[in-house]
Amino acid sequence: NIAPIKKAISVSDFSNLYIETMIPEAYSTKIKPGTDAKISAEAFGENVYSGKIESIKPTATYIPSITGEGKTFISAVIRPNSSNKLFIPELTVNAKITVNTIKNALILPYECIRQDENSNEFVFCVENDNTVRKHLIKTGHELENEVEIISGVNKKNRIIFNPDENLKEGMQV
Repeated sequence: NIAPIKKAISVSDFSNLYIETMIPEAYSTKIKPGTDAKISAEAFGENVYSGKIESIKPTATYIPSITGEGKTFISAVIRPNSSNKLFIPELTVNAKITVNTIKNALILPYECIRQDENSNEFVFCVENDNTVRKHLIKTGHELENEVEIISGVNKKNRIIFNPDENLKEGMQV
């Protein structure tokens, strides 16, 4: 005997699975149906599968955080390009969606970049005489953990990663 409100069986079509992902609102205008996606998961090992954005929901969702600095996301559906036995319902996957490609871009981790009292972005570099010099920079595209540097430094500069707050221009290192 089964109560009328209790679910007894569920039938799923595993050949028609999709992935629902949350896109940060900052990128939501850059994502369109048909945009390519790379799908990975711990269950897939080193394998990465491809798919495409099938649809984007017309509403946003605010997700609060413990620190009180929640974020707003847009939900999108990714359809894998092929079926695979590794794709199973409720599996946690990662989706990388490329909206723009810039060749030979200089990128730096966010930890390298500081702001001065006038909100100018800069990095500290070690000069040939081992002194610290502040280089004002202009940033471009933001990535998950890095940012594009448009001007102010080049690949030959020795940039200080995660500089101490007490570090000042002209100090010896």
